[in-house]
Amino acid sequence: MNLRAGYTEDTLEKTSRFLNGIRLEILDEISILSLKSIEEAYHSALKEEENITRKHNSRRGQGASRGP
Repeated sequence: MNLRAGYTEDTLEKTSRFLNGIRLEILDEISILSLKSIEEAYHSALKEEENITRKHNSRRGQGASRGP
């Protein structure tokens, strides 16, 4: 937002700028959604980041517990 110039971004511009700044692996997953607000984009990105972290952690532990 540029207050000195009297310009304020609308919701779609803010959402677009937010989406352009997130990690590609998150963007790949949420880009199919129809996100209309920065809040929707934020919560969707946060949820996907949690999913990616959970998947990464489960892969990490797959070979860790080997039997005798």
